Amino acid sequence: MAISLKCKCGETVRLKDDYSGHEADCPSCGATLPVPANAITSEPGRRPRSSDDDDDRRHGDDSRDVDVDLRRMTSHGGPVLPVDADLFARPPREIGDVRSAETSLRRGDEPTTMGMRLGICGGILGVGVVMGIFVAVGGALVGGPAFVLLAFGIVLVALIIASIVFWYTGFSHTCSYVGTKGIAVYYCSGDRESVYLQDLFIYADADDLRVAQTRQYVNGRYTGTTYSFTWATRDGTEVFSLTGTYHSELGTPAFEDAYYFALGAEAAWTNHLAELLDRDIAAGKLITFRLDSGDCIRLGPSTLILEQGGGKITLKGRDLNRITIQEGIVKIWQPGGEEGWFSNEGVYQFAFGSLANAKLFIFAVQRLLGNVFG
Repeated sequence: MAISLKCKCGETVRLKDDYSGHEADCPSCGATLPVPANAITSEPGRRPRSSDDDDDRRHGDDSRDVDVDLRRMTSHGGPVLPVDADLFARPPREIGDVRSAETSLRRGDEPTTMGMRLGICGGILGVGVVMGIFVAVGGALVGGPAFVLLAFGIVLVALIIASIVFWYTGFSHTCSYVGTKGIAVYYCSGDRESVYLQDLFIYADADDLRVAQTRQYVNGRYTGTTYSFTWATRDGTEVFSLTGTYHSELGTPAFEDAYYFALGAEAAWTNHLAELLDRDIAAGKLITFRLDSGDCIRLGPSTLILEQGGGKITLKGRDLNRITIQEGIVKIWQPGGEEGWFSNEGVYQFAFGSLANAKLFIFAVQRLLGNVFG
């Protein structure tokens, strides 16, 4: 059992149950964190308990104590989870309805005991030491100093092999959920009883999402694609991020790749914002999408306003010809717009990577401006 708290600095603090009802210091920023008496704890195979469980039962809602139906649960990559997938922790209610899940643990997988791991690694190292001694003694008899180095090399190789085996036989797994209101990641290490809430991100805590992907090449050969999905507040303060590398030049890694967790989170985030978009449109508000350096673009019915570099361009109705997105650049064209070597006439542009909530922007343009992408 463990208590997991999220500090304002973004650090996830894990505490023993003894801290329940007391205070603890964040190891990252030193802030004092009050620990509720009914703090959430993690149990293997079940969601973290909260004080609302009893209320749910009084209202007839005990669904959160029922195992996730794997026959209907899809992975972040799309396919239905395999029947032996072990979702070893229940999704927290804070993330809303679960859209997808993934786990590295399979039913029937059990941890190798520490004694067995140490025994195997000790045996490997022992064989290496014996072989090293044998070679060293043999070298001493024939007067070959090179044999001493060879003996040392044998022991070193045995140590490396033992370390690899010890790591490989360890027990560590992750379980992740994408919900309609947030995402959660659980971590299981050592044994099935040691389950911790590693990350909990609620969409309402952020305002913007920026996505970046970069294909890496060395001497013309593709080596991987790095990606980052970064959520932040209006003032640019980072709230949460998902980063990593996948190996698929076409952008289609294996379904179990963590990249799809980030894509699923982006899709759920966009759906979350779409609900707010409907509300703002109904209220007659302009929809603002922030760019870098304090610039922004605002959308309304048949209206586009670009505030960039201290200037402001307003395009309405037929003033807007089309919008193009090519090679990471968004271009807004007026009728008769032309691009030149040193200046553009009637063409305005910005980096697609600087655009917050890019997927929602595309949806909003189609809804408010019509079919202007070309």
